[in-house]
Amino acid sequence: MREHLEAAVENDDPSEARRLLAQLPFNDAQRRNLEQLLEAWERTLERGAGSSVGRAGDF
Repeated sequence: MREHLEAAVENDDPSEARRLLAQLPFNDAQRRNLEQLLEAWERTLERGAGSSVGRAGDF
């Protein structure tokens, strides 16, 4: 699982990351936080920003 999630991040694939994370037992607050992070990641891709590495301020 971890390797697949790392590959999703490396390939800028938030939908694959979302699919993988949906299989894990997070509580409601954790799921909301993950969803916010994934949505922010998707926004960076929509803006053509590519990888968010080192771009914490964009979130």
